[in-house]
Amino acid sequence: MDRPEAKGTRHLASASRFAAGFDAMRLLAAILVFTQHTFTILGHDAWIQLGDLSFGRFGTAAFLALSGYLAASTRRVPETWLGLRAQKLLPAYWVVLTLSFLAVDATDYKEFDSWQVVCQFTGIGLFTHQDRLVSVTTWFVSALLMLYVVVYLGMRTRDAVVWLVLLAAMAIGIDGSSRFETVAIQSVTFLVAYLVGRSRVPHGILLLGVAGLLACLAFDSTGFWYGAVALMSLAVARHWTASWNLGRAFGGIAYEWFLIHGLCIHAVARLVGDLIWIVLPLAASLSIMSALLLRDTIARCGLWLSRRASHGQSSQILTRRFRPEDGSFEAIPVGDLGEPQKESKSSLIAVDSARRGRVE
Repeated sequence: MDRPEAKGTRHLASASRFAAGFDAMRLLAAILVFTQHTFTILGHDAWIQLGDLSFGRFGTAAFLALSGYLAASTRRVPETWLGLRAQKLLPAYWVVLTLSFLAVDATDYKEFDSWQVVCQFTGIGLFTHQDRLVSVTTWFVSALLMLYVVVYLGMRTRDAVVWLVLLAAMAIGIDGSSRFETVAIQSVTFLVAYLVGRSRVPHGILLLGVAGLLACLAFDSTGFWYGAVALMSLAVARHWTASWNLGRAFGGIAYEWFLIHGLCIHAVARLVGDLIWIVLPLAASLSIMSALLLRDTIARCGLWLSRRASHGQSSQILTRRFRPEDGSFEAIPVGDLGEPQKESKSSLIAVDSARRGRVE
């Protein structure tokens, strides 16, 4: 069952018309993130720094801005929406984490214990093992799961929880002394984009206005530049209407790619060494192919499980069969195709006789 139309959804009701711009934004964000991580893994961080800022975090902020903005467009019951979000995020996350822990264990790249495995698989690794995550890019999933829970609580409290968390995150970002400063600032981007999506004010104007506010805060805490640029990009992306096949194709695997690209960069770097102009194209190609494989494998597994669940459910649906020996009815499962098993001619005669008050 869908919930009544939320405030501001008239601006998002036809969100599909923004799809081309959003896909372009995802692709640009992915290029920034991929370049950052490749140069970092190969030890060339200085090449991609803009003062205290890094290319990759602009991309991460763009992904968060899109996620927050699109979260505001749902008209589903909050519990259903949250369940579908978890269903989208967790299977691919668990697969990539499994591969990552196996690879790290085989290569002794990092040390970890069973508690870290539990924390990362339950999505809280960012808050318990922030400085030594296996598959560092998975911090994004921990943050996103937390933010989706905040949005869910906001849906149940007329956005009161969202505002409270937003103010707390801004305070942490401005203070700058917490080890969660970066996460807090990135969370501000997501929550602001969500609230803009819920607003009745024209979204383009509001996005630019809030981006300006974050830019002002950035003079005190430079991390707010990420959110400011991401929100301005979102405002521009809403006006991109030209169809773009490349952007649309990548949009279908963006999440899976984000999860697995780090593993692919490490694998290629181990094979070819510190040859950055060879690592870049090889790792990009491998990450895209791996993302396609991951998406399709999970989709096939989901379809198989759905069919098995349907089959199991149909086999438990009961119908009634008349027992001529004592005039009672017994519950029996339906057939494999979900259709009741056919009654024998004698049983049908017996049912007819019973209805007339006699059992033959």
